[in-house]
Amino acid sequence: ELKELNRSVDDLPQFRQVDYELEATEADARASLGRFMGNVRLTFARNYFEFPETDSRQWEWRAAAVYTLPLFDGFNQYTDIQRTQALKVAALVRQKFEKNLAGQNQAAESANLQVSWKNWAERRAALKTSSRLYEGSLNQFNQGRLSVNELFVDQDRLLRTEQIANLALYQLHESVLSFCHSRGLAYVRGCF
Repeated sequence: ELKELNRSVDDLPQFRQVDYELEATEADARASLGRFMGNVRLTFARNYFEFPETDSRQWEWRAAAVYTLPLFDGFNQYTDIQRTQALKVAALVRQKFEKNLAGQNQAAESANLQVSWKNWAERRAALKTSSRLYEGSLNQFNQGRLSVNELFVDQDRLLRTEQIANLALYQLHESVLSFCHSRGLAYVRGCF
C-alpha cells in the first residue's frame, strides 16, 4: 500500500509565481492610491548670516510642511487606481484557478499511481505464474511427454508476459515521477 504525501498546494514552486504576481499587483494598488492622495514633504533648513557692518552673527531656522494634491492629474490617478484594482482581482482569480487546478492534478496523479501500482502487482503475479507453467512444461519436455511446438507455446506466453510486466513497470516509474512532480519534488527521494 502506498503512503500518501501531504504537501500543500501553496508550497509548490511552480505556483509561487502566481503568488508573486498577486503581491506585485497589491503593492502597485497601494502605490497608486498613495499617488492619488497626494504627498506630504517636510523640510528643515538652518542658515547662518554674518553682518560685517554691525559685526554680528545670526542663525535662522526654517521648517516647512508642504502637502501636494494632484488636482489636475487626479483623473489619471483615479484610472490608475481602477486599473491596479482590476489587475489585483485578475491575479486573485488566476491564483484561485491555478491552485484549484494543482489540487486536482495532485489527486489525479495519486489515483494514477495507485492504478499503476496495482497493475504492476498483477502483472508480476501473472509473470510468476507463467514462469512456473513454463518450468513445468520444460520438465515434461525433458521427460519426453511434450513436443517442441507445445514447449514453444509456453515459452512464447512467458516472453509475452515478461514484456507486459516490463511495460507495467515502466508505467509505474512514469507514474511515480509524475506523482512526485505534482507535489513539487524534482526527485523521488523524499517523495515517499
